[in-house]
Amino acid sequence: MKRVFLVCRHPLLAGGVERLLLQAGLEVVGRETDVLAARRAVETVAPDVVILEGCEPQELWAGTALALAALGVRVIMLSLGDNDMAVVWGERRRVSEVGDLLTAIASDAPQELRPGCGECEA
Repeated sequence: MKRVFLVCRHPLLAGGVERLLLQAGLEVVGRETDVLAARRAVETVAPDVVILEGCEPQELWAGTALALAALGVRVIMLSLGDNDMAVVWGERRRVSEVGDLLTAIASDAPQELRPGCGECEA
């Protein structure tokens, strides 16, 4: 069972995503609204996957994603405004249904270092 940590600044979104993950049989091991506090929490709970909601400034979002990925955690970034999902150092795709997110979480494909990631282009 994959262990998932959520970093969402919007409690309603975080609650909805958490409920969907639990219904899919995944374990949610933590949730944080502050990206800096999330870095410390992820080091402590050691999840398999972190779902990171986009935030401003963009540099903070991208920097947090890279810092988390450097810990060996699969990072999935969600941009709700663009209905976009990006796996850090992996693929980028449109999120059209819950199954797209669950597929990205379940993937065991290694993350590959690729340049870019200001907008997390992969």
